[in-house]
Amino acid sequence: MDELSSIEMRRLELNSEALGVTSFLLMENAGKSVAQEIAKRFQGKVVILTGSGGKAGDGYVAARHLSCLGYQVEIKWVVDPEENKNEAARLHWKVTNNLNSIAISKYQGEDLRADIVVDALLGTGFKGKLLQPYKEAVEKINLANAKKVSIDLPTGLDPDSSDPTEFYVKPHLVVTMHARKPCLKVVERESEVIVAKIGIPLEAQLFVGPGDLLTKIPKRDALSKKGDSGKVLVVAGSSQYTGAAILTCLGCFRSGVDLVYLVSTRETVEAARVVLPELICSEYSSSFLDETGVEKALKLLEKAKSLAIGPGLDFDEKIVERVRLIVDGAFKKRIPVVADADAIKCVGELLKQGWKPAGSLIVTPHAGEFAHISSTPPLELGKRVESVIQAAKNVRCTILLKGYVDVISDGLDLRLSASGVPAMAVAGTGDLLTGVVAGFLSKGLKPIDAASIGAYTLGLAGSLAQKLKGEHLVARDIARYIPFVLKQPIRVALDCGVRRLPSQVVGELNWHSFINQK
Repeated sequence: MDELSSIEMRRLELNSEALGVTSFLLMENAGKSVAQEIAKRFQGKVVILTGSGGKAGDGYVAARHLSCLGYQVEIKWVVDPEENKNEAARLHWKVTNNLNSIAISKYQGEDLRADIVVDALLGTGFKGKLLQPYKEAVEKINLANAKKVSIDLPTGLDPDSSDPTEFYVKPHLVVTMHARKPCLKVVERESEVIVAKIGIPLEAQLFVGPGDLLTKIPKRDALSKKGDSGKVLVVAGSSQYTGAAILTCLGCFRSGVDLVYLVSTRETVEAARVVLPELICSEYSSSFLDETGVEKALKLLEKAKSLAIGPGLDFDEKIVERVRLIVDGAFKKRIPVVADADAIKCVGELLKQGWKPAGSLIVTPHAGEFAHISSTPPLELGKRVESVIQAAKNVRCTILLKGYVDVISDGLDLRLSASGVPAMAVAGTGDLLTGVVAGFLSKGLKPIDAASIGAYTLGLAGSLAQKLKGEHLVARDIARYIPFVLKQPIRVALDCGVRRLPSQVVGELNWHSFINQK
């Protein structure tokens, strides 16, 4: 792991919290690491300037540990610690404020007289131009005749940019948490940079979790209008399989999209209009996808931001060609595609003919369907991951292989999801997943994010449904709880707990190799 963006760090922190590794604990480890690195290098009086957010909390903890190590420590706060919006930081402040061995005062712009000055002002949450009182504090730190230490990154730098800003702390030492940040390129020639491991679990990075939902699903803008939060075209269903199309559309709506267009058989459309009156439907008279259906789908692509195709569609040579026409039509308009069920069979046949996707394609197979684009995947997770990564490279798509552990890869990145439960192994859950993934795609998520967050969201909704309703579920029960997951993913994750993977799935697995593979 070379470096992480501020959003990726936030994702890891939130995922850690859902695994029981709280922000309070991570902050304790961070502040202790800062104190230990200072103690290895510098001696004398320490002044710690604290601002707001989690970085201030790291400073409170560092003050306590430095005091325990025999240092004379003073905290000078720029922002009142009682007004810090970070709950973990406020809790650490209460502890530090109980300690009379640590001097505490409000910083009012005076010169800093100390042997060591610690920058605990602004961290990865900072963007934009440095304003007062932070600007003055940064200037005073740089003027101080002392060793300067920045926690995580120098205040004033944009955490995600390698370009210098007008005002930033110029430290002798940076103790950055978990991984390097892009902005450290600005100071790495003049400053010593230490990466401190603070107890973020491997699972927080490799497995999808609440942090993915909270950092990557866009919020609705206050001025948004209908359609801004997603529009999906669903081409699915046949006279025999009407429910698959309906459940796919339901998954789209539950993911939070505004508009869903359905192109399907007359029987499917008639049923869909009763069950989902919010749908915009377009029908054709055949019992399976015909040329009229293709024409209507290509026309509706003008309005869509993503395409979901395949559930209940049926399969023969003519359908293969018609699926190709629709999918290629989407690619020409730069519309991403989710292919499931019968559309995966169609993709498999097209690949044999030399076809390659000319745009963003996600396929969502179970083990049997995966064989249409590759070979039957092994049960052991390590070998399963290798199969998915290689298949994604060969097909040039993103693959979401459903199973006890969902494996998601675009050939470069890798995600795992283990949020589901056995009660989800019922008719229609795969159709829901197709809709949820297509919904997230239409909101602008990258294919790897849409697929992995879709898998996790549906799995967690299934876990919540099982906890509240028992094991005898239908797909619609699961769909009902998707909005609860999207609203409070950490709370739901903590309530449902984490499944421990059985030994026959894990095998002899080197988890670190997965991280390195990313």
